[in-house]
Amino acid sequence: MVVVILILFLLLFTLHFLFDGEGVRDAFLRTYLIIFGLCAIIVEILSIFNQLEYQAVLIFWLGVTGITALLVLYKLVIFKEINKLGKLKDRFKSVRQISKINVYIVLIIGLILLITLIIAVVAPPNNYDSMIYHMARVAEWIQHRSVNYYSTSIARQNYSMPLAEYMILNLQLLSRSDRFANLVQWSGFLIAIIAASEIARFFRLSRSGQLLAAFFTATLPMAILQSTSTQNDLITGVFCMLFAYFLLRIVKLHTWRYTIFAALAFGLALLTKGTAYVFCAAIGLAIGGVGLFINKKEIRMKLVRSFLMIIFCGLIINTGVYVRNYELYSHPLSTATDRVTNDKISGGVFYANLIRNAGIQLASPVPELDDVLTKIVAAHLGESISDPRSTFIGSTYQIQYYVNEDEAGNLLHFLLITFSVLLIPWIIDSDNKIIGIYTGAIALSVILFSILFKWQPWGSRLQLPIFLLGSPLMVYLKEKYQGSRRLLSTIIIVFSLYTIPYLILNETRPLVPFFREESPLRSRVIRKIFSNYPYLYYEYSDVISPFYVDLSVLHTERKTLYFSSNMDIYQDYKLIIDEVNELNEECIGLHLDSNDWEYPIWTLTERHASVGNPQFVHVAVNDISNMFSRGIDCIPSYIISTQLDVRSLDSGIEHEILIERPTIALLKIR
Repeated sequence: MVVVILILFLLLFTLHFLFDGEGVRDAFLRTYLIIFGLCAIIVEILSIFNQLEYQAVLIFWLGVTGITALLVLYKLVIFKEINKLGKLKDRFKSVRQISKINVYIVLIIGLILLITLIIAVVAPPNNYDSMIYHMARVAEWIQHRSVNYYSTSIARQNYSMPLAEYMILNLQLLSRSDRFANLVQWSGFLIAIIAASEIARFFRLSRSGQLLAAFFTATLPMAILQSTSTQNDLITGVFCMLFAYFLLRIVKLHTWRYTIFAALAFGLALLTKGTAYVFCAAIGLAIGGVGLFINKKEIRMKLVRSFLMIIFCGLIINTGVYVRNYELYSHPLSTATDRVTNDKISGGVFYANLIRNAGIQLASPVPELDDVLTKIVAAHLGESISDPRSTFIGSTYQIQYYVNEDEAGNLLHFLLITFSVLLIPWIIDSDNKIIGIYTGAIALSVILFSILFKWQPWGSRLQLPIFLLGSPLMVYLKEKYQGSRRLLSTIIIVFSLYTIPYLILNETRPLVPFFREESPLRSRVIRKIFSNYPYLYYEYSDVISPFYVDLSVLHTERKTLYFSSNMDIYQDYKLIIDEVNELNEECIGLHLDSNDWEYPIWTLTERHASVGNPQFVHVAVNDISNMFSRGIDCIPSYIISTQLDVRSLDSGIEHEILIERPTIALLKIR
């Protein structure tokens, strides 16, 4: 029944496109915001009544779809506006007039979207954080029929901003599987591409420039990798883009009609990830602040009212999370932000973080070059490179090439965006000041990010919204200084080739090898070549290993793919869960650490998408959430423990070890 959400999207799109007159892309952006807004509303309302289950969710989406369908019919039939459908025909006529090079750009973008869509649908959610809390909390919510907080050893399941998981929850309930979980990020990838082209159009760039903005977004490595995952940085970036887009329209056109969508984008961004507070603050201060300064007094009052409405509505959208956090942590954002925010704010901390964050974007497939860059940064920063006050605990700075959604860099995009941000303020046209304001928002985002957040090895994914915002800037330079067609063709070819590893060699969801090892179509040439040059294999093992390992989303069993980023624990988990499935128990305890994999336990027992037995309950919880364990009816007779020291169980729980593996054990309560 997931199709009902798609039908609703198409109906809402029809309403916006036919009856608002802003164009296809603008209609897509507005519809996307409305769908996620409806998702947040239904989850919060049903949670109040503990009715977050298949029937209630289906009735809601069917009801909204039915009402929207009636509105469309009312407009088309009663107002006889069906002739407006001719607009679509005119659009297609204009598309056929684009140049050959633009056709190639469209085909490349389409191919990237197709490949990532295939991976997103075929591969299960399997990145590290998702196994710990993104997907695990979805399974917990389904069991509890509510998103209210619960007793858990993995605190991030409670306090982390939940919007991406809200949508996954709806898809999981409606499909009774996690088959569509990755599509939340993939849909964000599609919208980011559309948004980049629409922002370029708003900057009055040519049609070729708009396509090029979409192309730069589509070839962004971190966006490609995240588009097939259940992380949330990509859709956080999308909501930040939409917030900037609608805020720009308010500042330039001085109208209230965009206020609701700016407020919706702002609120949804905050509801998706904590980093959005920094990016939205930068966007609001730069675009909103300058907008007030450059406009006349009477317009300023209109803008102030719009800005206050945006802030108020945006915060209202997050009320549920604020209340739950305050009740548990006595703080609307919990107390866990200390782990990732700088202990000291100073010019030295800002500079060190700026250099380190830039450095990880320079990673290349040449290990020797990465080592040289690491040494240069270390020599330049000295002790600041590992200052615990501005470095995530236990982290060591190293520039290294990765092909995964946590640590991959964006080398080419970083160089062009940096060049654009530094150059545009000096060359901007006097009649296009709006792009200067937008550039300032991106620069301020970089500054605030470096001032507030500790350097983290996975910082590249946290910076993804900055790169999404920056794509239209690269095009402005091309429009300002018209280069030769040969130069443009070279850029397109280089960026296209640059994306190939990120499309087919994702470390957790690889397409290659395309065939099974025993297939006659599976080439053994690569194995033979590198067996004769072991040193070369060692140097480029990260790039070569996918051709050796018999792991691919095209033919590897789905249950195995859940563990593709941590195969060392697969056999241990499988053995224990096979035994649990044989027990036929109604309640099983979970004794986990804060970074242990919980979601595979749900999938291997097939309890991740529906209510049933066994029910799972966290035991021996040592954080403040253990207050929710009181009054739980589920009393386990067996416990799955990932703690090697099972003595960390409450002293009052007498138990015996039934099965013990290196990473997981099954205990029986006496």
